[in-house]
Amino acid sequence: MEGCCNRSNRLTWLFFAIFIVVPLLEIFAFIQVGSLIGALPTLALILFTAVIGALLVRWQGVKVIMDARQSLARNELPLAAVLHGGLLLFSGLLLVTPGFVTDAAGFLLLVPGFRGLAATQIWRWLEVRTKSRGKSAAETGRRPAVIEGEAVEVDSNETSHEPHRETSPWTSRGGTTR
Repeated sequence: MEGCCNRSNRLTWLFFAIFIVVPLLEIFAFIQVGSLIGALPTLALILFTAVIGALLVRWQGVKVIMDARQSLARNELPLAAVLHGGLLLFSGLLLVTPGFVTDAAGFLLLVPGFRGLAATQIWRWLEVRTKSRGKSAAETGRRPAVIEGEAVEVDSNETSHEPHRETSPWTSRGGTTR
């Protein structure tokens, strides 16, 4: 139960940050930059960063696609390329969102070294999440599910196509399957 509440608490703080803190920071940045350079240059700067960011994301996205193709040509799963591609997509979303704070985060994800560090951290987080869910019954202390069954040997040379009629809980009284 502790993990559930802890996870719920983290989600609450994440939503609070996304929907309250980030917009407040953006408004503050708009006011500060606007007071320094004026309203129209501020709007032009926001549009300029969106266009430049989109072009950079596209350019780096082509490289990620090429890396994925090379991995596939070597019969390897392109996991790193998929992770980098996802981070580039997120970077693009941040860059087209109007604001200086989101633009800074988006441009930071365009730096290959930082994106590699972020990808490593995400990969470690995913490994921990999947290992904790993939524990065996012995590791979790639970008894494994037992499914009882019956095997019947069928002779492929047998000419009769008549099904074997034996009473079992899976057949009705007439010997047919339910």
